[in-house]
Amino acid sequence: MKKIDVFYRDKQVGTAELLKEGLFTVIHCKCTYFHKLMRLYAVLGEEFYSIGIMSPTEDGLCLRKKYSKNDLQKTPIDTCTRFEIMGSDDTPHKPEAVTKPEPQKTKEDSAWKPAEDPGSLFADPDLMETASAIKGGLVARNGDVVLFAIPISSEQPFPLMPVFRYGSSAMIEGKCCIVFQIKDGYLI
Repeated sequence: MKKIDVFYRDKQVGTAELLKEGLFTVIHCKCTYFHKLMRLYAVLGEEFYSIGIMSPTEDGLCLRKKYSKNDLQKTPIDTCTRFEIMGSDDTPHKPEAVTKPEPQKTKEDSAWKPAEDPGSLFADPDLMETASAIKGGLVARNGDVVLFAIPISSEQPFPLMPVFRYGSSAMIEGKCCIVFQIKDGYLI
């Protein structure tokens, strides 16, 4: 087991443990910082590798993710020197080719409208069914891409957990949300 400190703006806010589970390397990260939704990055030299969005818990933020040997070649968490968390309003110095681009933000929150039938946004039957039960979702358009925002709460499980990692965090209308990009019914 290897423990590495997690920082937010040069202040230590948690620790990440790297564990071996069979053929996988598992990262388990806990942070006490929970004022907004954050993404975890592995830092190696001057490069930042996106790990994922941390889930809110009663005690802060948490993330657990498994990596195969092939995954470690793309995202070398086992050789990183530190981890950092960043919110959607932070500006990390990271190469764009390494991380997933964030959805473009609209100039005004008024571009967001209530999602009347969120299930109809998806082509996959399972996602259709799960999304149909989501209350409080918001939609906006960015060209031919639909942006679907789901407010998060530490009191309830996230409704689209199987696809959580495909979203990015954003503050919309004063709420912390996970935003998905959808084109022709499929997540992009």
